[in-house]
Amino acid sequence: MKKTIILILLLSNFYAVTQTKTQTKTKTPYPKSVIDIGLGLGPNYGMLGGNALVGYKGTGLLMSFGTTGATQAFGFYLQVSHEWVFLNFGRGVTGLAIDEYTNISSNIVGNSFSVGGKINLDYYKRAFLLLSVGYQESSIKLGFRIIDTSGPIFGVGFGYRISFSKSDYKRYRKDKIANDVITTKTSK
Repeated sequence: MKKTIILILLLSNFYAVTQTKTQTKTKTPYPKSVIDIGLGLGPNYGMLGGNALVGYKGTGLLMSFGTTGATQAFGFYLQVSHEWVFLNFGRGVTGLAIDEYTNISSNIVGNSFSVGGKINLDYYKRAFLLLSVGYQESSIKLGFRIIDTSGPIFGVGFGYRISFSKSDYKRYRKDKIANDVITTKTSK
């Protein structure tokens, strides 16, 4: 079962890469976004929650916040992005451990590194689907035992790029006015 899930995630990540390569050939430039926000699953989303990236065109400080199902989760990452591909590294919650003797749950906090792609969902490249795969280095102390929890990590989510650039706004308005003119001419 575990191998099947890993295979599905790797294939979907490969699909994302091949799809976004075709999207980079379009003439629509990436927005000069200052803030990216998203919702999803994985360490970059606080396990189940959201994230916010503050930076320029997807490069900057990524903060995640969410829940592991039993407790709150958070993380801080540095992300470097070039068009559709990104890599990030940082420290945050990467899972949940429950002590079988005491039934006490604890967050697994560790360092992680991940690489992924963003599949654009609209013409203006503001909305996107994010797929990532990576590795975590972590351990947790449960009672008198220290358990190594290092291993692969995966992430999937939806995001939106928020731009305050006048050129992005003008491009959007210009295209919207042109589409409105075409619509009114064809409806007459």
